Amino acid sequence: MNDYKYLLKQLDLLIGFLDVSEETVFNQIRNHDSFNIGITVGTLYEDNYKNYSSHICNATVLLGFANFEDFLGKCIKRILIDRPELNDFTFNYKTYQENNTNLVGFIAESKVSRMKISDKLTFANANIPAITQEMHQNLTNARHLRNCLAHENGIADTNLGFLNLNAGDTIVLNPTMIHDYGFKIREYAEVLWANLPSSA
Repeated sequence: MNDYKYLLKQLDLLIGFLDVSEETVFNQIRNHDSFNIGITVGTLYEDNYKNYSSHICNATVLLGFANFEDFLGKCIKRILIDRPELNDFTFNYKTYQENNTNLVGFIAESKVSRMKISDKLTFANANIPAITQEMHQNLTNARHLRNCLAHENGIADTNLGFLNLNAGDTIVLNPTMIHDYGFKIREYAEVLWANLPSSA
């Protein structure tokens, strides 16, 4: 299975994950205490369906974006192997001696492993002309959302105006919003994969 098909499979599996965010499912498992710790599912979510649904949606964003970032890194590595002149990673002579049989691959991997997700998106946008500005912005927005969920305790910052949220607002997601982001990731990934160098 190639990297693109693997990403699509992971995104497909997240659809099943979102399916259990429905209120009927919450009501069916509200009294479950599968680990016998004296805390039911209902208690964990303060008997509030929106808390339950939002938690699943947040987890879906984090997992889906992690899968996408891994895919993006692998694609950038392929570009850097095919076009090593794009790689500005510096290394010392000892590194050269230890990796000279696969130096281009080594420095491509080294470069990608040090790139932030924002750098990866910028690199792909600059080097794959088929990625439109709208597609780039959609994934940049998804990155901002992911960052707020992962690093800001689910609180919006100034970058989430596209969700009509103000800085300090609590982020509340729903499955429809997550499906929309899934389609945007798929669109971006399809274009990126189709335009990768075939020789790498």
